[in-house]
Amino acid sequence: MRATRLPLQNLLRINEIKKQRTSTLLNNGPFLNFKNPGLAYQTPIGCKVAEKIEKIIDEEHQSIGGLKFKMPGYIKKEILNFGEEINATFAEKIVNLPKPMEGYITLITHEMEILDWISKGIISYKALPMRLFFRRDFIRPINYPKGILKLREFGVQAMLSLDRNKEEFNESLRAYSRLCENIFNKLKINFIKIMPQQNRLTSNTGFDLEYFYRCNEGDNLTILDNKERIKALSLAMGYLYKPKEPLVCITDKNNKRISPIIGTYAIGIERLLYSAFDCSRDEKGFNLPREIRPFEISLLEFDDYPFTKESSEQIYKAIGENIFFDDRKNIKRVEKSALSDFIGCQRKIIVSKSGIRIKDRNDFINGISFKDIDSVISYLQKN
Repeated sequence: MRATRLPLQNLLRINEIKKQRTSTLLNNGPFLNFKNPGLAYQTPIGCKVAEKIEKIIDEEHQSIGGLKFKMPGYIKKEILNFGEEINATFAEKIVNLPKPMEGYITLITHEMEILDWISKGIISYKALPMRLFFRRDFIRPINYPKGILKLREFGVQAMLSLDRNKEEFNESLRAYSRLCENIFNKLKINFIKIMPQQNRLTSNTGFDLEYFYRCNEGDNLTILDNKERIKALSLAMGYLYKPKEPLVCITDKNNKRISPIIGTYAIGIERLLYSAFDCSRDEKGFNLPREIRPFEISLLEFDDYPFTKESSEQIYKAIGENIFFDDRKNIKRVEKSALSDFIGCQRKIIVSKSGIRIKDRNDFINGISFKDIDSVISYLQKN
């Protein structure tokens, strides 16, 4: 990826990292930014990180037998009447559509829409446990958005499970717990797990499982962790869903119709991304886990000379698009190095009029010098 082809070049200048909150660095930097409050743009660099996170989430859902599907972004408002009780706070979040789609609302909760869909047919008990998951952006009309931690449009990876009985639901819940913890461990997120018997001091207390990240930023909650009151950000949850109307029927071994036990689960994509970035902060920026790092290597063109330009282009073509090529002109060397470190590149290929060197991210002084391009390529292939 060439730096000169990125939009909003001013966002590539990194200043005063230590003084800024993680959300501020994300909201106004090379990963994410806003044109309108609460509506985020992911930059090309930010997209690389988000896509890797979503791939990990997809793989973990599939590992527990999850089936991926896609659903519409709009539902009939009347469908909500068959689900859980709609309180005043929830009702304020509903976005009604005008003609010719009057009676429809933007998707804000998925359970009843999915149940209404699969109620079109009868499901055999042999198909259970059934775990359906999807990725979707939700919209909520809030008055005071707060960047990445309180968005008007936000991403969710959600799952619905259908089980024959409470014991099978508990197994689905345990499977989802393993799924979440595998994701958090891959992203190096220090999570807190809350179960029903543990006290959560605010908000909904009806979840069977919830995961938090200790955090003083954003629209967070107060929870007890080892009897200590702390502020935390909710990352994922799962609980037994009890609709008012049992739309879905399954047939048991005797071909009798029974209602399945339903579980609902969700992971907040932006909150997961924020937590991964926050846990990876250091004095230079974000040293992200390898699994989600946007680039392993940066190629820094330091001088505007024929040798440096030609050598940089040859290296870039030889290695491919999966490196960050800072080919900007009239930018100080220290600024190019700072950006490479900020986005987490582990090695820098520095091309200058004095030759070619490779430095590690944590190495301020030392480096390996090379006489020709072939030696650089050969070294990178072996290391």
